[in-house]
This record gives sequence, structure tokens and C-alpha cells, in this order.
Amino acid sequence: MMKQLAAALILAAVSGTASAQDLMGNRSAEQIIAEFEKSSGVEIPEFEMPTLNIGDEAPAFKVSHWSKGTPFSEFEKGNVYLVDFWATWCGPCIAIMPHLTDLQKKHEANGLQIVGVSIWERQEGDEHASHVDAFVENNDERMGYAVATGMEQMEKEWMDAAKQGGIPTVMIVDREGKLGWIGYGSDPTLDSVLEDILAEEHDYDELHTARVKSMKEEHKQRHGPNHFRHFQQLAQTDKTEAGAFGQAMLKTMYADNPNAYNAVAWTIVENEGWSPEAISFAQKVATKACDLTDWENPMILDTLAWAQYRAGDAAAAVKTETKAIELLDPTDPSIADYEKALKTFKGG
Repeated sequence: MMKQLAAALILAAVSGTASAQDLMGNRSAEQIIAEFEKSSGVEIPEFEMPTLNIGDEAPAFKVSHWSKGTPFSEFEKGNVYLVDFWATWCGPCIAIMPHLTDLQKKHEANGLQIVGVSIWERQEGDEHASHVDAFVENNDERMGYAVATGMEQMEKEWMDAAKQGGIPTVMIVDREGKLGWIGYGSDPTLDSVLEDILAEEHDYDELHTARVKSMKEEHKQRHGPNHFRHFQQLAQTDKTEAGAFGQAMLKTMYADNPNAYNAVAWTIVENEGWSPEAISFAQKVATKACDLTDWENPMILDTLAWAQYRAGDAAAAVKTETKAIELLDPTDPSIADYEKALKTFKGG
């Protein structure tokens, strides 16, 4: 089962360490990445600052239709609003819905209002609204918060102004109507940042600086040499070098990024022919990705199941894949692929 990851979701990088140097030999991760970047010859265009950032007043909130929840048109002082930009076709958006529901339940008494704003759908106008209504009806328990369909203004004045090119994007409006945070919904720091904003203990300058730094790194990754493409090419021609390069990426550029961990691990376990050390590494990072997503992302669980199977632990693979299937919506068209994998694992 091939996985197509939203590009923006594998570009959010934070600092940290991916794993021990199992695959890189005597070379450092920095050395491996530097050698590739030097050989690529790619020139990176100048970075442009967003016009909407953390600490700014939140733009006007204008939606065209409410599928669920109590409608509102402005942010009430004293409350905190988490605005989740999503789409019905976006797998990572769907994956974080149960977690957003948990956050709504946990913090509702403290003034939190979560609203999912649907954007970038193929349908427009009334068809857009009807399409989202149907999706919400089929996912009512998963989406335990308000849901609306966005207007063009939401895309331009929020997403475009903040230079957010991918979803799920989350923007948190604090009790004073200012943007307390802008980031991806899969970011593992979301919970702690939200709690700080609810407690009015967040630091605008620190979060603003951190976001600009992250955006500059993302800009470099987006417009510079394509590291993931190079990794995929190596996976077809030189699996030993691919393992080393994949590990180097996760250590230097995508540490603690569950989607990047999943992408590298899946490439390793998708096909046979990798070394036992590479399979072991894939299992480690897939497990870490599951930890970072609270074991609630079926796509990442599926990757871990395949890693366990490739490592010779079919029983663990069955258990993990079963959990992945339990988390899927019964109407999800990809469920057949998961069930096929489960049958493979049960066959030993």
C-alpha cells in the first residue's frame, strides 16, 4: 500500500536526535547531508516573511456555512479559539480529528472553542457545504467540535498571509484576540502550547522567533535540494547508502517529525531487499512516530506493522495492524489495503 504524504506535513522540522548511528558508519549525519547539498548545485531564492504571524491580531473570521456547532462571526474576548484548516481528502487532517476532539473535551470548561474550517475542496459554494455536511455526518463522533466551510477570505487572509502551504494547519487565537500560535496540526508541541495559551503564559516573541526559524528551514528544504527525492532514488539503486541518508535526514532535518519518520520507515519496509539493520531502524522510527501521534494514526501504525513483519514478528504485526483497522472509518476506501496486509501477517 503506497502512501502519499502531504508535502507540507513532512517539511516542518524541529531539533533533536532520530536514532543511534546504526546505518551511517563512520560518517556523521551532517557530513552526509552536506555532501549531497554541495553536489546538487541548487540555488535557494530569498525567503519572504509572512504578513500574518504569531502576536498579530487575528483576521476577521468569515465562513460560508456551518455543518456543526454554534455559529459565531467574531472572537469573544476571554475565550481561546483553535482554528483547524482541513479538507475531506486530507489523510493527516482526518488522523488528528480524534485528538482535537479530546482537546475540546479536556479544555472546554476553560474557554476553548475548536472549529474545523474546510478549505481547498474540489467542490464550491453549496456543493462544498453539502459535501462537508455529509462527511461530518459520517464522522460525527470523531469530530467533537464545531465545523464550518471556509470562504476565499479565510484562505487569503489566514492561510496565504501566514504562508501556510499545507494542511492540517492550526491557528490558535488567544483570550485577547491575538494569534498565539500557527503550525501544523500534527506538531507534537501543539498540546503544550495550547495549555500555555489557556493559562496565558505563552511568550509571543519566543514563539514568533521559533516559527520564523522553522519557516526559513522549511523554505530551504522546499526550494533547495530535494532530500526526500534523493532518498527515494537511492532506495532504488543503493539501499545501503539510502539507509544512511535516510537516517541522516531524520537526525538533522526532521527529528521528532512523525510524518518524516513514517515516510522513511515506509520506504524501507514497503519492499524486501533491505538489511536487517535497516529493518531494525525502520521499526525504531515507526515506533517513535506512533509515540508522537499517541498511537492514533492508522497510516503510521500500518507502517510499524510492516516493519514488525519484515523483522520476523508476525504476531506483533497482526496486533498493530488490527489496531490500525479499528481506528479507520468503516467507509474509508483504503481499509481493503489494511485488511489485505492483516491477512498477510496472519499467514506468518
